Amino acid sequence: MHYECLSHEITDNAIYVCQGDTIIMNAWGEYPENDTYYHQDDATSQFVWMYKYHTDAVYRPDDPIWELEFLFARTVFTDTSQLSQFIVVDDENFNIGLNILDIDSCLVSNNGLIHARVLKSPVIEITEAPDTVIVGDSCLMTATFSANPFREYSGGGFGNTIPPEDLVTVEYSHMKQIDFFEDDDIIDSIGEIEQICVILEHSYLGDLIISLTCPWNINTGNPETLTLQYYGGGSAYLGEPVFDPGYGWGTGYDYCWSPIPDFSTMTSEASSESLLPPGNYTAYESFSKLIGCKKNGFWSFHILDNWWIDDGYVFDWDINFIDGLKTIYNYEDAIIGNAWSGAEFSNPESLSTNVYFNEPGEQEILFNVFTENCAFSEVEMVVVLDTALSVSNAVSENIQIFPNPANNFLKIKTDQKINYTVYNYIGEVLLIGENTLVDISRLSSGVYLIKLRFENGKEQIFKFVKN
Repeated sequence: MHYECLSHEITDNAIYVCQGDTIIMNAWGEYPENDTYYHQDDATSQFVWMYKYHTDAVYRPDDPIWELEFLFARTVFTDTSQLSQFIVVDDENFNIGLNILDIDSCLVSNNGLIHARVLKSPVIEITEAPDTVIVGDSCLMTATFSANPFREYSGGGFGNTIPPEDLVTVEYSHMKQIDFFEDDDIIDSIGEIEQICVILEHSYLGDLIISLTCPWNINTGNPETLTLQYYGGGSAYLGEPVFDPGYGWGTGYDYCWSPIPDFSTMTSEASSESLLPPGNYTAYESFSKLIGCKKNGFWSFHILDNWWIDDGYVFDWDINFIDGLKTIYNYEDAIIGNAWSGAEFSNPESLSTNVYFNEPGEQEILFNVFTENCAFSEVEMVVVLDTALSVSNAVSENIQIFPNPANNFLKIKTDQKINYTVYNYIGEVLLIGENTLVDISRLSSGVYLIKLRFENGKEQIFKFVKN
């Protein structure tokens, strides 16, 4: 005998995190019927945390393992501990879900119960900085920054770019996820839908069936499919197709279907047009078929090309809800300070400061911006040369080194006999020679100095970059 599994309601389901943060999640079960039918507690229940990013998946018909691959492709990290830790590596927003399974297989699932919004870095730029200095030098460094408010919409367009896909005689289907609405939000009227769009090129309209499937329709108890275009239209073009199979794709046009269209159906318009213009068309079926569809979930777009010999490519598709349906998450992580680090500074909390370089080597200078919740940095690398080496400011017109930057060889153009010595930025000797063609292929990428000694005893030093 089993009792109904109950889910705990989540009322505050958004958290703000910083890139690099470690998130610690803890949960416990509530067992109101404990020991009524069997014993329940956290020790005998299994906790499964899931961290998932928003991604797309291309449907592959007749592939029995597609669904399993798709689920694993979306899951970034799964943790079976009651106390879970997750490091935020990327700056992409993600969802956190939790399943709890008790000893009698009663499952409580809260998939995507928390939306984690990763706070964005301010716009930081170091606008004035040297690339090379001498030990003991000081120079002015300047930075700027501005706030970057967090802004996220739960309406509007939900498409994102997909690779161009060749339309052949099997059905092309592509899924996109919407998860920004409330879980129980449904489409109540066709006026909530602005348009359904696809970027497409095809050389024969008459063999196409185009449709959109919603995640679930509560009125029918199934995913509901709306047919947008159903055969007809003959040889009318969509976009600018090409017929050379070795050339690739042509130019796609934006074709949309809307409850408030500018054109009749594609089939009707094709009776007077050899190339259909972009715009909003009347759908083959009424948009009322989508009334009752859940807004959240996996929407899929389908194109069936029934004639293999013609040309066609799909580049992207999108569904748009009217702006009035948008829920806007607008949050600014207030900036509370800034500071330079990585060297000695005359005024480390100023936007402009003198920097003192006291040690040779490659030095990392950071301009840090602190917000109420996070810390962000912009990095500038400065090469500090030993005092024994300095780059001449007066370069002889008769001497050139090229190319600079260089890959494998550095050429020296001069009318005099020379010998050369190549140093790294701390003054270590790396190469010695007498040729005007210097083999630098074994050097690592970086900044180097080459000292030229002429037959008259004079010396001159040049800086070069090895790619």
